[in-house]
Amino acid sequence: MPGAHADQRFQPLDEADEQYDGIRRARICVPNPGDCNFYPVSNRVVTSKYTIWNFIFLNLWDQFQEISNIYFFIIGILQIIPEITTTDGVPDNYIPLSFILFVSGVRAAVDDYAKHKEDNRVASRMIEVYDPGFAESNARRTQRRDPTTRKAITATPGFYFKRSGDLAVGDIIRVRAGESFPSDCLLLNSAHKAGHCFVETASLDGETNLKIKEAHAELLAMLGPGKDRLGDLEGIMEVEQPRKELEQFDGFFVTSQGKRVRLSGDNLLLRETKLKNTTWVHALVVYCGKQTKIRLNAKKEGEVGVREKRSQIMQKVTRLLWQMMILQSVLCLIGAIFSAVWFTGRKNAWYLMLSGGAGREAVLRFFSWFIVLAQFVPISLVVTSEVVKRLQQYLIESDWDLIDPKKGPIRVNNSQINEDLGQVEYIFTDKTGTLTRNKMEFRCAVIGGEVYGSQETEISRRVAEKKRHGGAAATRLDWDEQLEELAKREGRENVFPDETLFFEPMYGDDDEEDDDDDSG
Repeated sequence: MPGAHADQRFQPLDEADEQYDGIRRARICVPNPGDCNFYPVSNRVVTSKYTIWNFIFLNLWDQFQEISNIYFFIIGILQIIPEITTTDGVPDNYIPLSFILFVSGVRAAVDDYAKHKEDNRVASRMIEVYDPGFAESNARRTQRRDPTTRKAITATPGFYFKRSGDLAVGDIIRVRAGESFPSDCLLLNSAHKAGHCFVETASLDGETNLKIKEAHAELLAMLGPGKDRLGDLEGIMEVEQPRKELEQFDGFFVTSQGKRVRLSGDNLLLRETKLKNTTWVHALVVYCGKQTKIRLNAKKEGEVGVREKRSQIMQKVTRLLWQMMILQSVLCLIGAIFSAVWFTGRKNAWYLMLSGGAGREAVLRFFSWFIVLAQFVPISLVVTSEVVKRLQQYLIESDWDLIDPKKGPIRVNNSQINEDLGQVEYIFTDKTGTLTRNKMEFRCAVIGGEVYGSQETEISRRVAEKKRHGGAAATRLDWDEQLEELAKREGRENVFPDETLFFEPMYGDDDEEDDDDDSG
């Protein structure tokens, strides 16, 4: 069997051999000599931010990135100082602040726990890996149960099931139609004789149109169209260091005969892209886990200092908090100045038992007024917003109308941006053909059986104007009359509103066509 004694032919690469001039080298054969390849990187991807051990400290650090929490924490400190306290030294501001931190911490823990579960689900996904010798000696690894239907699934002969998180560089995998690729892989062959396949890259760039990927002609000629000659794949793979550019990839595959095959981005299948319109493909794992392109382009959520997404409302609230704090500081400064002036004019009033200088008095009164005017920043607003976000998450996830029969109930990944749902900020449109004037007008839309828009456009206005000048009646039909007219034209009894989202408004007495009508 090809590659049966790979551990005797191949000696482990040392670090100097693994990387030279920005090139990585990996020994490829069946079975995969994983311990001989460069940098054994786990294919498990961690998108969660916290662990049991660092949650309290890291979550508190994250929460005190918010200006409102810092503000109320400082107010509590000022309330303890005897010279300026207005609460007899009791930091009563810490009671609502503790509630805010607790609710925010619970919400963050729930969100992060969902990410942990998703990470485990992705890492536990079973992938077919080619190794006839191992599959023959471990028959139990050639079967698994579908997590949804609980039906037994048998691997393709010569393949066995391996957890996605355990994949390593050099593994030859089989991916079926509708499945996503578990890592960045080199296409070897496919169900199409030409060795091409179609992939959907919506998870990477948002595009739903299919893109074509091709197996290199020389590798396809070496391995053939099926799985019988996959064991003949022997050699050394030389690829570039992992980088973010999705379409950029460069490398060589050096066969056991010394022939160098040039590899490019057209041969690379990226992690999280989905196989479409192709029954199956065989691919060679090139990059794993955090070195895949999708992870290199993702934010490092686990790093300290990377802030969560924030809704537009909360961003506006933060700006308003800054403005109120500036106004509060100005008022406190005015109060401190007047206090210093008042203190200076009453130095000889021994019965007031005044001590110290005017400067000290001004500083103390500044912070005293700061505590008194602390209600400028409503802490109840922050408390309410945290509670509302959690309730919104519960309502969204328990809504029966949002349950997909195949995928199950909807899941809220980040409840911090609930308010942005359904908000349209930009509209991108495209129109083929030659444009004399790039101007588009909203005409009419039917949403839930309700008509929106006037249905009036510049063209329809010109048509009506010409008919009026020509003496013909140009009475504009109302909505129900237009539906009846449209049904007559199509020879049907009824036309439902949802079938007529956009159309040109109709006018009565339109039997004769205007010869000089150039409205198009």
